[in-house]
Amino acid sequence: MEIRHTPFDEGTRLELCIEDKAVSGLSVHDLKLRVDDHVIRCGGIGGVGTPPEHRMKGYARHVLDASIAFMQDEGYHLSALYGIPSFYTRWGFAPAMPECRVTIKTRDAELAPSRFTIRPMARHDAPSVRALYAAANATRTGTAVRPQDWAGFKRGPGWTSRFGAFVAVDDQGIAGYAMYTLDQGGLEVGEVGYRDRSVWSTILAEVGRIAWDRRLQELVILGPFDDPFFVYCQRYGCALNLAYPRNAHCMARVIDQEALMATLAPLLRRRVTQAGHELAGALLFETDLGQTRLSLGPGGPTLRSRLPQWALAQLVLGYRSVDDLLFETAVRVDAAAIPLLAAMFPVGHPYTYSADRY
Repeated sequence: MEIRHTPFDEGTRLELCIEDKAVSGLSVHDLKLRVDDHVIRCGGIGGVGTPPEHRMKGYARHVLDASIAFMQDEGYHLSALYGIPSFYTRWGFAPAMPECRVTIKTRDAELAPSRFTIRPMARHDAPSVRALYAAANATRTGTAVRPQDWAGFKRGPGWTSRFGAFVAVDDQGIAGYAMYTLDQGGLEVGEVGYRDRSVWSTILAEVGRIAWDRRLQELVILGPFDDPFFVYCQRYGCALNLAYPRNAHCMARVIDQEALMATLAPLLRRRVTQAGHELAGALLFETDLGQTRLSLGPGGPTLRSRLPQWALAQLVLGYRSVDDLLFETAVRVDAAAIPLLAAMFPVGHPYTYSADRY
C-alpha cells in the first residue's frame, strides 16, 4: 500500500493505492480562514470516499491518518471538515461552527419593497461581489478569504444543487447580491451580501418573487446567526433555527499548535487589553499536541491551561465559551487564567458560507 499525493488548483488529493489502484481517498483544500481580523491556514478535508467493494477494511483510516501527517508537514494551523456523525472524533475533530437557517413565508417576503434594479450576476461582477463579501466579513471568524482572482461562485447552497445569483444595482454600482438554488423543489439562499441596509428590502423582495414563481409557500436563507440582515427579516415574520450538532457537520481540530498560537498572539494580547487586563506574565497551553507558551508581558506569573487540542480549536473559533469548557473533565485551568482566557476567546457565531465549503 502507498499514499499517492496529487496536487490540484485548490489543494492536494490523497489516495491510498494498492497495486497502483486507488481504494480510498480524500482531498485537502488549502484555505485561508479568518479569526477576527487575523488569517490562519486551514486544511479543509472533503471528498472522503471508499468504493463499496473496499469498505470495512480500514482504508479510510489510513488515508485520514496520512492527511493529518500531510497537513503537519505542510504547516497548516487548523483542519476542518463537514462530517457524518460519530466518525471523525477518533481523529480529534470536534464540532466547531453552528448552522443557522431562517425560514420566511413567501407571501411575507413579497411585502418587502424593491427599490434597486435586479439582474443576473455576470462574470464581470465577481470583483464587486468579492469586495462586498470581504467588507461584510472582515472580522467574522470562520469566513474564507477569497482570492483576488475570485471568478464567482462555483458551488451553491447544497453539495449537488444547481445555483444562480443576482445582483442589485444603482447608479453607484452593485449594492447587494444573493446566491440561491435553482432546483424547483425548494428555495435556499446560500449567501446574501450588501453595501448597506438600504438594499435589504430589495434582496428580500427578489427572493420572495423567485419563491412565488416556483409556487413555494416558504423560502430559506442560510447565514451567520448574527447577520444584521436577519434582524431586518424579523419584521416580516420568520423562524430562526440555530443548530449545534453533537459530533457531526462542521468539525475542526488543531494541526500545528505553535504556529496557530504564534499567528494569533497579537490578536489575543489585544483582546486582553481591550477587556481591561494588564499584559503581564504568560499563559501555558498544554494539550495532547504539546505545550505552547503565550507571553503577555514582563512580570507576572505563568498560568496553566490544560485542555484537549479540539477544545483549543473550539475556543479559537469562538464556538464555545471558557466557562462552558470548564465542564469538560479533560479541562484544567488555573483560576487566575479564566478571565484572561475569556477575554482572549469570546463566544461568537463562526461561519463558513456554503460557496466556500469543501
